[in-house]
Parts: sequence; C-alpha cells; structure tokens
Amino acid sequence: MISNDLSPEAHCPRCGYDLRGEIDRWTEQCPLSGICSECGLDLNWIELLSRDGKPIPGFVEEARGRRRIFTAAWKTWLWTFRPRSFWSRVRLERNPSPGRLGDWLLIVIVSLHLAPPLMLLALILLQSLTRGSSSFGLGEVVAAATWPVEYDPYSGGLSGAGLEGTRWSTGIWVAGLATLLFPLVLFALPWTRLRSKVRDAHVTRAAVYSLAWLVPLLLARILHVAAMVIASSFSGRRMGSWRAVARTANNAADLIHECFDAWYLWAPLACAWLFLWWWRALQTGFRMKDARRVYLAMAVPALLGIAIGISRSQLFGHLLVVMRF
Repeated sequence: MISNDLSPEAHCPRCGYDLRGEIDRWTEQCPLSGICSECGLDLNWIELLSRDGKPIPGFVEEARGRRRIFTAAWKTWLWTFRPRSFWSRVRLERNPSPGRLGDWLLIVIVSLHLAPPLMLLALILLQSLTRGSSSFGLGEVVAAATWPVEYDPYSGGLSGAGLEGTRWSTGIWVAGLATLLFPLVLFALPWTRLRSKVRDAHVTRAAVYSLAWLVPLLLARILHVAAMVIASSFSGRRMGSWRAVARTANNAADLIHECFDAWYLWAPLACAWLFLWWWRALQTGFRMKDARRVYLAMAVPALLGIAIGISRSQLFGHLLVVMRF
C-alpha cells in the first residue's frame, strides 16, 4: 500500500475526484494507467502523480524563465495551426495556468495590437523633435489603439470609420462572432459540462487559444502601418531614390488593404479553423463522451453568428439586388 503522506495529492483532471482511495488499493505494483471511477476518464498515473511531471517542451503554460516564456508563447501559437496535435499534447492532465494564459495573451495578441499605435507615436515624437511636419496626429494613434472599432485600412489610413461600412470589417464580424459564440454556448450549458465533468478552466484555455487566428491579421496590420509610416517619412524628400522608397511603401500599403478587403478569402479560413479547433478540443482535449451532440449545440449558434456577419457585408447586399432581378 502507498501511504497518502508519501504520495502527492491525486485528483481527476476532469471532475476533480479524489483518487487517493484508488492509490491505496495498490499493494504489489503501481499500474501505468487507470480509469477514474467517478467520470470514467482514462488516466496516465505517471503524469498525474509526478510532482514536477515532464513539462511539454515549448508549451507556454509550463515554461520557466522570461526568455523561455516568450519563445514558448510563439511556439504554442504555431501548435494551434494543428488542433489535433495541440490537444494530443495538452491533455486534461495538464492543469491550466491562468497566469500563463495571460502571458500568452500579452505576448502574442496584445503586443501585436499595440505595435501600430506605438509606431505612430514614435514617428510623431521623432518628427516633433526634428521640427518636421507629421502626417499623423494623436487622433490617428488613438484610432489605431482602438482597432478594430476605429481603425480602417480600406480608407487608406487611420480614419475612424469604425466597423460600420468597411468591407474588411465583415471578416471581423464573421470570424469574431464565431470565436465568441463557441465558448459562450459551452459556458451556457452547465448541466452538459457537469455531466461530462469539464471544468471552466479547461474551457477558458480553449477559448483563449482560439484567438490564434487573429495573429496573421495583426501582423498584416503592422506591415500596413509600417508601410504608411515609411511612405509618410520619405514622401517629401527631394532625392529620387527616397521618392522611389515612398512609392514602394505606398504600393505595399495599398496591396495590404486590398488583402484586408478580400474578407471572403481569409474569413472562411478563420472560421474553418475555429470549427476544427473546437471539435478537437471536445473530442481529443476534453475527451467528452457526448462530444458530437455538444459540438452540434455549439456549431449551430456559431453558424448563425457567421450568417449575421455576412448579412452586414456590401457583397451580400449586391447579391440580394441581383437576385431580385
């Protein structure tokens, strides 16, 4: 028999059931695997009982040290491109770390979001110190900081048109509503989660990492603002080489906002990834017995949200006009 005083506390990662009674029945040998008598979850005793465990290399929630956390945050983001592989690694036995989830949001999402306004602010300060004229003001900085509510790449700058009336904003509505509705529906099904023994912390983890589709969009936004800053900095130079740099930067900015404009190309990819992400989360990550039924309950509102987002698009309005004729 293994004494409770010598062994670490063991609780089921899904339902939280105290498993020390099962451990007390071990008399001759320690099994490698088992089943929770409360919820039926397959258990890996090595992962569950080890105090330190074997940390997942590159996983931000188990990284140690600032440099490793920063590197692991981006590695974890890369893992999200393969949802099945991600949830095969990040199993229920790995207790979620709210602090590290916050670190991931700061490093991957918030930092990319704040990069454009910081770039504009740096340009304004630099040009004020050199007594040069700036094409941007604090209004543009605030507009960039409040994106996507105020930032409008389609208008050719940092205007403040908001989500209403911009073509690229349709993609934000479509993918954004799906991102929001998937976890909200699961949180709104307490009896289903109770029956499947899925804790709020695990749903929160899946919801946080489901924001990964925003990263390519944020990176494109940084490139767009950088091109605008370069064009603004060199447009007034007399030398032909500097003018060529400004023209190239302007062309790059135009190309990027055209890509923003083509929401019907990138938004479906983001939505397809979201549907796959949550299916793998339910089936592989949470190992829910009724995963298909729960997934259907989550997918229907998400599809409705996507339909609402598409209905706001100008393209949808044009199609309705054509259909009338």
